[in-house]
Amino acid sequence: MSRGLGDVYKRQNIYRDSFWDVWQNRFDKFRDREWARKGECADCKMWRFCLGGGMHLHDDQEHLMYCHYKRLQ
Repeated sequence: MSRGLGDVYKRQNIYRDSFWDVWQNRFDKFRDREWARKGECADCKMWRFCLGGGMHLHDDQEHLMYCHYKRLQ
């Protein structure tokens, strides 16, 4: 499992929980990416395109470990 995802998947159980409920109410970090708009992403002009990069690019404290945009420059 990716480091940046932590225990996000441990809260769901396909046999116990409604798929729709899980999708709508428990994946907020995937839908609202404002939590990633900090550090080097805070003022980045490419934010609207990458939204802070992939979840797997963040450490357990939600800090960006690797920026693809900077890599391309």
